[in-house]
Amino acid sequence: MALRFASRTSSSNTRRKSAPVRLALYDVRGRCVRILLNEETAAGSHMVRWDGRDQAGRRLGAGVYQVRMDSEGRRRTGRLVILP
Repeated sequence: MALRFASRTSSSNTRRKSAPVRLALYDVRGRCVRILLNEETAAGSHMVRWDGRDQAGRRLGAGVYQVRMDSEGRRRTGRLVILP
């Protein structure tokens, strides 16, 4: 399971088998600001696009955010920086 960000608006990962996946974005205080994916995904490559907005549709401000992918009892994390 790999998590890669090609730009600030997309994420891709490759799955070896079908499994539930939760991909979420958190602010520096640890609050979940957006759930990008929360569903069963098939084996293979997947791309998730993000519009830069929080769960309520507001554009997120400049700063550092944490991206977290949970699947099959494992957690992968990464950082995402939004520039002004």
